[in-house]
Amino acid sequence: MKKMIFSVAVVLVASFGFYIYSELEGLPWKHAEVKREAIEYMKQKYNMDAVAAGSSYNFKFKVYTAKVFNVMDPDKVIIHVEDVRDFDEQGLYVGRRLQDDYSLVYWSEQIRHELKQRYPDLFQLEDIDTIQVEYAYYTLSLTEGISSEKDQYGVHVPVKPKDIPELSIRLKTVDIGDPFLTQLREVINDMVKTSNPIDVIVRAASTEKTQQNEMTKTAILHIEHDKLKQLHSIDELKREIKIW
Repeated sequence: MKKMIFSVAVVLVASFGFYIYSELEGLPWKHAEVKREAIEYMKQKYNMDAVAAGSSYNFKFKVYTAKVFNVMDPDKVIIHVEDVRDFDEQGLYVGRRLQDDYSLVYWSEQIRHELKQRYPDLFQLEDIDTIQVEYAYYTLSLTEGISSEKDQYGVHVPVKPKDIPELSIRLKTVDIGDPFLTQLREVINDMVKTSNPIDVIVRAASTEKTQQNEMTKTAILHIEHDKLKQLHSIDELKREIKIW
């Protein structure tokens, strides 16, 4: 009798543990399914041969996300494919569908590559930790965001996002110094001559705490695209720096 009670208790504890785990981390079989379906989805939508690199689960919104990359991409840049709830025009739940962020991934990489070719001196500065081009995040469904163009591997090129991208620069230093600002000013002066608007945000490294209750501070330079043309000197750039 005691063995039976013990066995039942073990089963109950294990079941409860699995329930808690699945609520927070998602179901293992669902992770596998989403990764498999994401590969098929990318082939169907973009004619892309993709490989799954992992998956995640947002327990708050109950969304599974597969992480895949193009087999022809040497950098293996991650593309997210989300399994989201789908609703009709009346707002009624009709099932689930897959959506991807390849448009953001593709165009962020394209713009960054163009900037690196155009401004090599900026990308070679020792004070810089990373330079990325970012868009406000969103995803598109199977029938959305595809252009008629193809890349050299026959993969469909996604439609360029309508949002204005952001040139995001992170520094190794705790201040935004003159050598960096000198190079940035030259880049900005040239960028305003192009017809492609872009915002600029620079984040310095956070200061270290000297006391236990002291808050770290970070120097940030944030310039929206329509203000770039108004800044012609290092001093004008310095006035835009805020400490957070």
